[in-house]
Amino acid sequence: MTDGVARWGAVALGRPAFDAGRVAQRFGRVHVASAAYDLACALSPRELAWRVRQVRMLQASRRWSASAAACRRAARTNRAAPGDRSALELAWRHGIAATALGDRATADEAFGTAVRLGATSSAWRKAVKAALRQFTHGVRAPAFATLAALEPGERRWAVAEASTYLELSHWPAAATAWEQVVALPGSVPADHYRLGRCYYRLGRENDARAAIATGLALDPTHRPIDDLMLAGTPQAFRSRRLVSHFVEDHLDELRAAVAARPPVEPDRARTAGHVFVFWAQGFDDAPPIVRRCLSQLRELHPPGVVVALDEANLDEWVSVPDDVRAAAGRTPTQYSDLVRSGVLALHGGVWVDATAFATRPLLALPETRTPSGFFAFRYRRYRIASWFMCARPGDPVMAALYELQVLYWRRHDRVVSYFMFHDMLEALCLLDPQVAAVLDEAPIVAPTWELTKRMRTPYDFRRLRTDPREQLRAQAHVQAARGEPRVGHVLRPPARERRGALAGVRRVAGRACRARCRGRGRRRAVPPRSCAAGCRGRSRARRCRAAGRSRRSA
Repeated sequence: MTDGVARWGAVALGRPAFDAGRVAQRFGRVHVASAAYDLACALSPRELAWRVRQVRMLQASRRWSASAAACRRAARTNRAAPGDRSALELAWRHGIAATALGDRATADEAFGTAVRLGATSSAWRKAVKAALRQFTHGVRAPAFATLAALEPGERRWAVAEASTYLELSHWPAAATAWEQVVALPGSVPADHYRLGRCYYRLGRENDARAAIATGLALDPTHRPIDDLMLAGTPQAFRSRRLVSHFVEDHLDELRAAVAARPPVEPDRARTAGHVFVFWAQGFDDAPPIVRRCLSQLRELHPPGVVVALDEANLDEWVSVPDDVRAAAGRTPTQYSDLVRSGVLALHGGVWVDATAFATRPLLALPETRTPSGFFAFRYRRYRIASWFMCARPGDPVMAALYELQVLYWRRHDRVVSYFMFHDMLEALCLLDPQVAAVLDEAPIVAPTWELTKRMRTPYDFRRLRTDPREQLRAQAHVQAARGEPRVGHVLRPPARERRGALAGVRRVAGRACRARCRGRGRRRAVPPRSCAAGCRGRSRARRCRAAGRSRRSA
């Protein structure tokens, strides 16, 4: 009775401070709320629930030092007993705070206390996982690693640690963690698939195939098409497998949809006279790189050949069903894939991405087309690059791809992977011999990525102008600088080149060249090539009339 009265009195003393802390927390005054909770807990030391509320607030605002100090004060004033949920939560939250502060010894001790207090319960483990999801990977990964070491038989911690390393793209640590996961009892096929992904990222392709094959042996949904997909490459196997299953399940329906398409007129089937480029928002508001690529296409082709598609005029060229447009339109990439296959299946011609820079007319390219007129660059036998494609009206490959996408978006509203369009064609080739025969008729021509490889290297316009490998394509995968992507400088000469011959007499890149000007043989500040302005040894202080500026100002 006396203890109850004493505790009631202590609660009555600390309640006003606790209520004040709640009000301050509601208004976002973390420092004031924390001080009020400290006072409340000092007046009522047995009320661990108040301390838990304080620690939750501090950790939600990422105040790790203050939360660790609060947990230590609670541990000093209270002796934790098994089954005490508040003491258990304070223990594992102390471990999280110590992990965030880099104090591994304290984290091991705190998590060890949590494991001891929660030995008979599993609910706290779910609470720890839910709490750690709110924090960064730098806190999650070491915390899960510590818990996995403390409870080596607990599959939950091993999977969480491995998944965190996978999200971080830390492939060596992820591979090691997934190896430990698959060694535990109760491993599932998805664990082996993830291990195979880590092996592939590390360049261990044979190990990746073996890990995925082990997962397929355990998978009750295993199909023969899975083995064919794995034989091609273990890269992105899970997403490619999902797409191949969809294609196989709807193959008969797809063939009926392709057969129901209206026939193409014979005269029209032999001609494909348009170059299509698509920017959904309209080219007037497109980035400079897109507008520059479009103007280059129009310069290389006669009027009316280049068709600039956008949402305003798309219905004039292809009619996409409204329900399919609503589903696919959520992701611009997948919507663009739907449009390109629909336009080429109906009208034929050439499709080129809006950020591809052409150096010669595209209708005569390439010389390696299949007899059916279809062409696309390929990385492997049935793996294409979709940024440049050619076809004749009624092309069976484009028609099948378009109808397959229509079937997919009428049944699903999520994207399996960024390369779903390419995965669909690969699955079609493995399941439909007629589609595979079209691609097998032509040799594999791989694209070059020289411009992309040199995107971060010093700029050299003359080399880009003379090297034909680097004139194929400039893909805008860099950040914008001063309103124009850096790749835009590949598409036009720099300022010194655009000024023509008058730029010959000036300092290049802030340093004098060792070339000698003709005439008096004096070293001049000229570009590496011969002096195009023809100064012929004029005085350094005199204005060079040919260049229109003085050497001293240059």
